[in-house]
Amino acid sequence: MSVHSDDFAIDALQRLPAGFDVVVDGDGTTVGTLSDVNVRRALLAVDDPTALRVTDVLDPEPGGRRTTPAPATVVVMAGGRGERLRPLTDHLPKPLLAVGRTTILERLMERLFESGFSDVWLAVNYMADKIEATIGDGSQWGLCVRYLREDVPLHTAGALSLLPERPEHPIVILNADQVTGLSFARMVDYHQAEAAAVTIGVFFHEEQVRYGVVDLDDNVVTGMQEKPTLRWPCNAGFYVIDPGMLDLVPPATSFTMVELAEAAMAAGHKVVAFPIVETWLDIGNFDDLNTALMWFVTGEEL
Repeated sequence: MSVHSDDFAIDALQRLPAGFDVVVDGDGTTVGTLSDVNVRRALLAVDDPTALRVTDVLDPEPGGRRTTPAPATVVVMAGGRGERLRPLTDHLPKPLLAVGRTTILERLMERLFESGFSDVWLAVNYMADKIEATIGDGSQWGLCVRYLREDVPLHTAGALSLLPERPEHPIVILNADQVTGLSFARMVDYHQAEAAAVTIGVFFHEEQVRYGVVDLDDNVVTGMQEKPTLRWPCNAGFYVIDPGMLDLVPPATSFTMVELAEAAMAAGHKVVAFPIVETWLDIGNFDDLNTALMWFVTGEEL
């Protein structure tokens, strides 16, 4: 497929399944290459993402499942209680709530297959039997799904200590209550290209200040901004870690991914941000759930 000159590079990345694209000029002459990693790095360096433009992008690998999957083990945290969605979660674990044609967790299984992964662990605790009955061994999605059973809740990183053996390849860590259009293989590619120990998926949250902002140097006014929009990179709850980072996870102890990232930085390891430009929603409360339901009621697919 091609992307017209008035489209942004980030739009191209959302539409193309491959992480490496050929850039051509108006005459169709190849002028260079554009990689997913390059564009995402640039997104972190500019205030206005729409400043990133490409002339045209040719897709060398159109449609379908990623044909050259990045080797990785996936661990999905699916043991949470879902307190903010009670009473719905009194009778059903949050990952099994339906959004559109299927449940949050089953939609994630589809996304993992499309990303080219097969080795998946589900960390379960609350209503684990219902999750296992629904997902089974994962073969209906072309996956091999196994389970890490938490006797007590271990939070977002503690369950990693339950892995029976250390994976040889990067570990992708996901929360089971999120809906996204992201191909997680791109995140693994980015992690490896950055030679990172920990990669944190980030989305950009924007808020407009209600008032005009005055820039000061002591009491001297150096500038003024009329109701500026501020933009922050925020943790999306997606991670990739090198297997060696498992040494930082205490055994069978409640431990968060934030604590793991902080421990990695304290030990001198490289921790990087992966900007998510794809559709993404964390379903943490009823407003989020209603937003997700509206996406699919109105016909929008991820």
